Amino acid sequence: MVRAQHEARHSDVVPPRPRPWNHNTRYHRTLLHNVAPGTGSALDVGCGDGTFAWRLASRCIEVVALDPDERQVAQALATCRGAPNVTAVHGDFLTQPFEQGSFDVVTALASLHHMPFDVAVSGMIRVLRPGGTLIVLGLWTDHTATDVLWNLAGSLENAVCRRVWGPDEMTAPAARPR
Repeated sequence: MVRAQHEARHSDVVPPRPRPWNHNTRYHRTLLHNVAPGTGSALDVGCGDGTFAWRLASRCIEVVALDPDERQVAQALATCRGAPNVTAVHGDFLTQPFEQGSFDVVTALASLHHMPFDVAVSGMIRVLRPGGTLIVLGLWTDHTATDVLWNLAGSLENAVCRRVWGPDEMTAPAARPR
């Protein structure tokens, strides 16, 4: 019944056009296919401007959008103002007192490289409910010629999209690999 009510409430939610452009927005639709409509709770770690949290709101009953940058949390609040099931929180994921098994879905879109990897992934797994879904969009290092070609193609796509929609602003510092 709760899932049916959620689907009725959110069936007409249309996420805003991702603006300004960043490489992550290219994958939002694909990543959402891993979240069934009517899913319970989701945590978006490093939510940035809240665009993906807004999209999650159309599939989840409750979304917590978390970011360590106050300006990004303010932007996430503005982006998600039409989604009453999104709560934007200012804070560092590694120090948040989330209970074990709190979320059905945890997402980390280009945020893992801002935290110590092992600690962050362990924390994300800890807050997932049994059978929950961890969705990660990460960065990689080119190892093969094919990697380089895909990276060049993505760079070209980014250049075109940034000219059309404008560049994004990242304010969080990246963590050095250990």
